[in-house]
Amino acid sequence: MTSSTVLSPHAIPAHVDPALVRDFDYYQIPGADIDPHAAWIKLQDGPRIIFTPHHGGHWIVTRGEDVATCLRDYTRFSSFPGGIPKEKTPVKMPPVNIDPPDHRAYRMLLAARFSPRTVAQMETGIGVLTVSLIEDCRARGHCDFVGEFAFRMPVDVFMQLAALPASDRDWLLERVETSMRNPDMAVGVPATQDLLGYIGKVVAERRANPGDDLLSHIATADIDMDGGRRLTDEELVAMGLLLLFAGLDTVASTLTFIARFFTTHPDALRTLRADRTRVPDAIEELIRRHGVPCLTRSVIADMEFQGVAMKKGDLVLVPVFMHGLDP
Repeated sequence: MTSSTVLSPHAIPAHVDPALVRDFDYYQIPGADIDPHAAWIKLQDGPRIIFTPHHGGHWIVTRGEDVATCLRDYTRFSSFPGGIPKEKTPVKMPPVNIDPPDHRAYRMLLAARFSPRTVAQMETGIGVLTVSLIEDCRARGHCDFVGEFAFRMPVDVFMQLAALPASDRDWLLERVETSMRNPDMAVGVPATQDLLGYIGKVVAERRANPGDDLLSHIATADIDMDGGRRLTDEELVAMGLLLLFAGLDTVASTLTFIARFFTTHPDALRTLRADRTRVPDAIEELIRRHGVPCLTRSVIADMEFQGVAMKKGDLVLVPVFMHGLDP
């Protein structure tokens, strides 16, 4: 079954209430090209949990309360596989695809390099890069925000943080985009394999000749498991893949949505310009309102959740941003 396969009506699992079935393909949402968040919000006009026959069939939670439960209750919802269809996640990417109690150990390994103090030390360099990109656009009087800023500033910061060659930037961006958003597994899976091969070579070299970059840190630091040990080669490559996805896509997409908000809400921009003390709170609110992560959970055992019968192995799409969009 390919990712584009839609189950025929008679193939809907017997435990699924027909009243909850919706023709919803999260790769191709009507209106998403204009306002994806508004397109998702329309799901809240119906049942709090729906079942779609697309991509092998899966559930979707649409209310903030259920999003929070799916993410927190690891006794009923597992973090693996991390994508829909399940073939989209060829490896477990710690920490996001690892359930507690092991999740914390992997998370703390990364947290050491993203503490407030560590990030603060990067502020000056990020500021210089940001101002440079803005001044270049201002000199011309216009810019393509997505291509010339959103996918430059955070991506360049990540490339420096991971000590990756700037010449690899476009190759990596193309494959991350294909891996994350192409519903055709015949195209998406090879892109993911390309990324695995790339990051595998990089982390192997960092393990042999470490520097002070992010990838060297995860390649050489001890994880708080089994009395203290380094990541296995498989764990190291998988975590490296996760960092590529996070560093090359998520922040850039969020920045683009925020910029779009300001172009359609000039009064909000004028308010912040008039009172810069409101900027920190505005940043938190804008990120909440324009979030992008969409995670997957797997049902651990047959159960009833919010009155809905779910079976072991059922996949549940958890649009994290719907928590911030729920009135």
